[in-house]
Amino acid sequence: MRKQTKKKMIGAALTVSLAAGTFFAGPVPMATYAAEQKAPVFSDLDPTGDDYAHILALAAEGIVKGFPDGTYKPGKDITRQQAAKIIAGTLNLDTKNAPDPGYTDVNKNSEYYGYIAALTNAGVVSGSVVNGKKVFKPAETLSRAQMSKIIAEAYELPTNKAYTAPFSDVTADEWHAKYVQAIYDADVTKGQGNGLFGENNAVKRGQMASFIHRAQEQDEGRREAITQARDRIFTELENDKFHDTNGSASVSTSFNRETGAFNVTVYNPEGAVTDIQNTGFFSNKMPELGVTAIKIADNAAVDITENPAEAKATLIEQAFAEMEVSGTAFRASDLPITLTVENGGYEFEQPFKLNVSTHSPK
Repeated sequence: MRKQTKKKMIGAALTVSLAAGTFFAGPVPMATYAAEQKAPVFSDLDPTGDDYAHILALAAEGIVKGFPDGTYKPGKDITRQQAAKIIAGTLNLDTKNAPDPGYTDVNKNSEYYGYIAALTNAGVVSGSVVNGKKVFKPAETLSRAQMSKIIAEAYELPTNKAYTAPFSDVTADEWHAKYVQAIYDADVTKGQGNGLFGENNAVKRGQMASFIHRAQEQDEGRREAITQARDRIFTELENDKFHDTNGSASVSTSFNRETGAFNVTVYNPEGAVTDIQNTGFFSNKMPELGVTAIKIADNAAVDITENPAEAKATLIEQAFAEMEVSGTAFRASDLPITLTVENGGYEFEQPFKLNVSTHSPK
């Protein structure tokens, strides 16, 4: 989970243009951007190049400015500080108020300081420790291995999959293997040919623009899928209003989207156990909504796809074990419930809170 700064910038990316990601400059799609331009912004760009439209879009948003001679130098190695500036700019991070990251080799008067500080605060970069000093190595070139981590972290690509990418120069035990897998799965890059990723090779300035564009395309699809799946689950919880056992009200429920709290009020403890088994997170509709696993408090997540009935019994047992029980009454306050959800090939976790109380008739 990223720091709060990262969460805020992801939210901002939903409404702004390329300054908050590769969503495109204004209403013009990135794919058609190059065709809309009468002349290239930089004199050394190839209009037929894969990176042409991506570089122009970054320039249009003021993310990149090129060199004083009017060139962009797309084939020039990009440095770590230049990459930090571009990434922080596309994510629309606050580069003015970020706390001091503590790097001993980054001057606070440098034009890159704010970008590096913002990315560090967002958890995208962390630097390293050399001879007891925290350093960022701002002027060094960015390797493709380092790029894989920055892109995966910045755009929150899944990094929990086993390494199966077809690159012979990256092994599963290397620190960057999970990031290489993430950007490979997201079609950010397919390597440098001949089955090689080129982990130690430097990233070019033009390549970086393209990597960012592809990552943001993936990020846009991911956020749309998450929004759709989350709304379906929220709607189901909102509609899960009331349950009845043998004509007598035993349980009523309510859901608050803002707080993520699902509230259960028990009127008839004897009938409530049966009703709760078909209520909210324990409903048989959860798998239909893309929920694949449910985690209650500190218990291990329970897969609900292979054997739903057995999974439900386990979850009910875990939930009741977490509640306060007094006679026939049972209560829970802000019990953490985390759903693992899949939609459109994307997976995410959605946290909730479960509140259970017993109503005492007057």
